[in-house]
Amino acid sequence: MNENTQLSDEDVYAAIKAILKTWSKMADWLRSVLCIMGILAIACSIFIGTFTEIGHLQIKILAAGSTLFLTIISAFSLPAKANNVRNAWRHLNKAIYNYQCKAIDIKDLIKAYEEGEIMVGDVNFTYDKPQFNKS
Repeated sequence: MNENTQLSDEDVYAAIKAILKTWSKMADWLRSVLCIMGILAIACSIFIGTFTEIGHLQIKILAAGSTLFLTIISAFSLPAKANNVRNAWRHLNKAIYNYQCKAIDIKDLIKAYEEGEIMVGDVNFTYDKPQFNKS
């Protein structure tokens, strides 16, 4: 794109609508992964406690699976990340409706997108940090 090329309001609006769709897919995917890992961790724990007659190796595999799923959930803060992405989607979706109703202009829509990006945030790996409050 050269220096004299300027995006129209409709180009910006279309790009932001595409981002909204991406955020919705991200939120759905994160929530699905979180639920699946949580269910698998619970199932592994229940099998360990219920079926004591299974072999030593199977118990080790189930324990490792449960620990792995719970560690991934907590180390990457998946519940918070899933909520952040869905909240960013809600924020931007509201701004898009306001823009469509002429309640806000394109600059406000861009600002809402920027705020949504901040809500989405980065992926954080917190395995090496204590997960409790310091008072």
